[in-house]
Amino acid sequence: DSLEYAGYTNIAYRNSTNWSNRVDVTTSTDRSSINPSVIVDSSSTVHISYHSNEYAGTRYNVAYRNSTNWSNRVDVTTSTSINSYDPSIAVDYSGVVHAVYRSNELNSTYQNIAYRSSADSWAARTDLTSIWDTNTRSPAAAVDASGTVHIVYESKEYNPTYYNLAYRNSLNWSSRVDLTTTTSSDINFLGRGIVVDSSGVVRVVYSSKE
Repeated sequence: DSLEYAGYTNIAYRNSTNWSNRVDVTTSTDRSSINPSVIVDSSSTVHISYHSNEYAGTRYNVAYRNSTNWSNRVDVTTSTSINSYDPSIAVDYSGVVHAVYRSNELNSTYQNIAYRSSADSWAARTDLTSIWDTNTRSPAAAVDASGTVHIVYESKEYNPTYYNLAYRNSLNWSSRVDLTTTTSSDINFLGRGIVVDSSGVVRVVYSSKE
């Protein structure tokens, strides 16, 4: 997110063919767009998701755009009463875009991790966590060659006092793997450090006092 356009927090895009050429993906003078996630598909289309109050000025929703027409905003979530934040997106070989984000859709008090995809025009929400007493946060997504979606996020599911890293995948969303099991300090992931290699090995990086 950037203040380059009109002094408001908008989403900007640049690439290495010409770093000096800024594309203003959003151009609001009265709304904020924050925390973008970016992925490129096999046809070189750039996909971006972020949270913003473009849809509902008093609440943040998840929005999506791509480089075939940056001006076309798709509202992934459309709430006027609760917030959804910090999307992370991945795209599979068939061009389906997968998004995970933290949200109050399930519980208005605590944030859980939710999943949607462009396969059904973002309509169906899958609640990957269902926590009623603390927040989950910082989700990140990656997709492998077979189309399996892998996610990592910060969670107090293992320990109610400290954040650990948890992992789930679309083969069985309900199966949680605790990647860290610290009981003395928070793990910091920030929703960025997951990749899957060509053989399907998932790799995760994070900061830690382990």
